[in-house]
Amino acid sequence: MIDKAEDLQKISEGFGVFGNYKEAESQEFGSNWFNNVKVTYSSQDIKWTYSPVKYWLPQGHIDFLAYAPRVEETTLKNKSCIDFTVEGEVAKQKDLLWANTTNQTKDNISSTNHCCPV
Repeated sequence: MIDKAEDLQKISEGFGVFGNYKEAESQEFGSNWFNNVKVTYSSQDIKWTYSPVKYWLPQGHIDFLAYAPRVEETTLKNKSCIDFTVEGEVAKQKDLLWANTTNQTKDNISSTNHCCPV
């Protein structure tokens, strides 16, 4: 069960991220910037990691969708939905964690380094 960040840090599957970049002001989910990118927590480095690292573009915004636990073959359907199958056996069932955020830009992140990874 995922109740807090520490629980998410412990799952080996990590979480998946979809991100859609747009220069225009409209909101539109999709996967043209991140397409089910695997994000995992390194307890040794004490940080979240993914590859390849991407950097904020000077203009436009990114609308993000994220979910856990990540499944390799997951794709977006209708630009903002995923399929999730609940196991029939209760002991094998996993919680689905789903989140989104819109209009994220290099200017609304909290960092003193302007070349921060996305």
